[in-house]
Amino acid sequence: MGPCGDTKSFWLNVGDNKIQIDSFYMTGSGSSMTCGSMAISLASSKRSEEAAAISQQDILTALGGLPAEV
Repeated sequence: MGPCGDTKSFWLNVGDNKIQIDSFYMTGSGSSMTCGSMAISLASSKRSEEAAAISQQDILTALGGLPAEV
């Protein structure tokens, strides 16, 4: 659970050491859901080691940042 109460669950199917099918379930803010979706997009078709190395900054960079908190 995140500091604001968000929860995230990711499911991955790995075959030939590449992520083939992935999905997630999340409760929380729109920003959290957007980041979860981007994490799945970045991990898709990657080798498991590459996907494990995806960082918070990688996700934010791919999104072009997030709006400032209100």
